Amino acid sequence: MKVYRLELRIKNNLLFKRITNKYGSVRSFCEQENFSMPTVLNLINLKIPPVCKKKKNGIPALGNLYWTVTAIRLSTFFDCSPFEMFPEETWERRKKNKYTIEADKKDFEALPFYEGITQALPCPHTESYEIINNSINKALETLTLREEKILKERFFDEKSLQEVAINFGLSPSRILQIENKALRKLRHKSRVKYLIPAMEELSVNA
Repeated sequence: MKVYRLELRIKNNLLFKRITNKYGSVRSFCEQENFSMPTVLNLINLKIPPVCKKKKNGIPALGNLYWTVTAIRLSTFFDCSPFEMFPEETWERRKKNKYTIEADKKDFEALPFYEGITQALPCPHTESYEIINNSINKALETLTLREEKILKERFFDEKSLQEVAINFGLSPSRILQIENKALRKLRHKSRVKYLIPAMEELSVNA
């Protein structure tokens, strides 16, 4: 029986939606308005808090905590109070903001938010789908032809190692070696840049 995996990501949607509604993506916003993309993404994903104990900018948040420079810049830019964009529940640094649910097809479809999840996914032939598809294909094109075909068969066509091994005339263990090597290549910074548009688009639809 096939197992479905659902990843739930906790993030600051108050900040994320303000950015994407006006600029489409975090990257476009940061490039056009001269914000640090890693810092903004970390604030969105709750990896860093918008407050600190050091009095860097002299604007108090609560008690002995003060707003960070970036938090003040963002709230000023979007013409709102820092509390509107960064409520207290976003002040805690999270080492983990991603959680996984695994279930078979029947149980997965029984989840109360299943319909909402499927409606949020980008449909084929939409602009969002094309951005994701083109981004992934550009990254795959940087691999060898054999690596590209193996990854497509494994992850797009969802074929088993045994099935792919038969197609290529290799052993399953050899296919696994090639697959792992190709995935390591895709994680390299020279190739990750091709995947950024897909990751941003998936975040918008999350």
